[in-house]
Amino acid sequence: MHWKVFRSPPGGVLVALWCDGKLLLIQNTYKPYLNVPGGGVKAGESLVEAAARELAEEVGIRVPGDTLKFVAHFQRERDHIDDGGYVFECVLEVEPPVRVDRREVKCGAFLSVGAARQYPLAPVLERYLADREKRTAP
Repeated sequence: MHWKVFRSPPGGVLVALWCDGKLLLIQNTYKPYLNVPGGGVKAGESLVEAAARELAEEVGIRVPGDTLKFVAHFQRERDHIDDGGYVFECVLEVEPPVRVDRREVKCGAFLSVGAARQYPLAPVLERYLADREKRTAP
């Protein structure tokens, strides 16, 4: 209900950071699956600003906001609240070091999609990967 009163967008932002065909995936300490970096949008913050901030906070990687390309919004109804995710993509030429705090995020690494699928993935990440396969299919 908070988002309806204060008009912050429902759900959060997710950042799909790619390098050399691999996707940066993280394991949060409080979730049983892999996901991409992301989180909530603060009051007065744009979606792209939130995406860049969350990427820096969760894995220590800073990218200019104009390199983050909005690609999808996935909705999921939970307890009558839309908690979908706004997904941004970024492709890097050189794989940056991944720094996690081991409090909120316990590990992070660039993995191929095939390797990633060996682990449980967040539902919104599964939807993003399926959508991406459709977008990039010949």
